[in-house]
Amino acid sequence: MTVKIQIRRDTYQNWYNNNPVLLNGELAYDTTNNKVKVGNGMTHWINLTYLTSDANVRDGYTGSSGYWGSKGDVGPRGDSGFVGSKGNTGFVGSVGYFGSVGYWGSKGYTGSASTVIGYWGSVGYSGSGYTGSKGYTGSASTVIGYTGSLGYSNVPSSSKGVSGDIAGMVAADTNYLYVCTANWTNGSIDIWYRLTIPSITSG
Repeated sequence: MTVKIQIRRDTYQNWYNNNPVLLNGELAYDTTNNKVKVGNGMTHWINLTYLTSDANVRDGYTGSSGYWGSKGDVGPRGDSGFVGSKGNTGFVGSVGYFGSVGYWGSKGYTGSASTVIGYWGSVGYSGSGYTGSKGYTGSASTVIGYTGSLGYSNVPSSSKGVSGDIAGMVAADTNYLYVCTANWTNGSIDIWYRLTIPSITSG
């Protein structure tokens, strides 16, 4: 029966890169240079010599690597990938705490009192009724009545009055009736008001 034997074989670059230790007597065929090396069980492939017809001839040292070539042009841009599906919406966060209420501002200043005097109202008409007969004199009352307001002989010179004027005082002239509505303090406010006396024509 015919037996075929194949020895280990590979390109020079692969032998160089892998650099195995061949078994003692193992053959290694370099398909690039068409040469064979024989292992000794200890030496890496790179350090073994090729078999030649002259046992005294050995291969020289491997020369230095050549320069790297220039960088090639950038290739065309590939197609964009598919857009992924939209993710689920995240959970809504909890509502934050309410801040504390701020302080109340201070109260503003009170405006000054108005200096404008209002109009005097007119005096109402006096009715002309008949005078009744004098009634009987009753027995003396034991209840003290209220003190009436003081009269005023002279009309006030201004609506602010003078020292001594008190609420309830009245005065009159041919055209107006004057009424004091408050006690005089320092002359800064109006205390006298006047009413026009209407002219009455007899019938």
